[in-house]
Amino acid sequence: MSSGTVVPPQALLQHQMNGSRHSREMEWRPAVDRPAPRAARLTGLAVLVVALSVLTARVLVPVTAHAFVRAIQMLMNAFVGLAMSLDLGVSLWSVVGTVSRHTAELITTRQASLGITLLMAIGALAAYALQRLLGSDEES
Repeated sequence: MSSGTVVPPQALLQHQMNGSRHSREMEWRPAVDRPAPRAARLTGLAVLVVALSVLTARVLVPVTAHAFVRAIQMLMNAFVGLAMSLDLGVSLWSVVGTVSRHTAELITTRQASLGITLLMAIGALAAYALQRLLGSDEES
């Protein structure tokens, strides 16, 4: 090469890559149907679903039952208070004013504000997901 022969750079590169371009080592092989890993995955998923169901049942059922009983107690107390107020001669509008004033005080607490903010965030995320879901049909 040093005797004045000029080798074009393209020919040199093609010569070097010629063997690696047609190598059979890195070819994509089709996936073999393997029933054992698939069965193991399905079994693991089934165990996970059962475990989460049991955990949910053990935690959420008592909490939900307690909340239901507490709501019934509060509703009964509210009706008893309303009946006693009306029996004492208090006008309906003064009862409504008292109830609305106490409701406003409850809503302005830190816990209620956090709960309302979380509900608004969940609603916004649900609206966004619904828009993405319905919007994907229009684009295609």
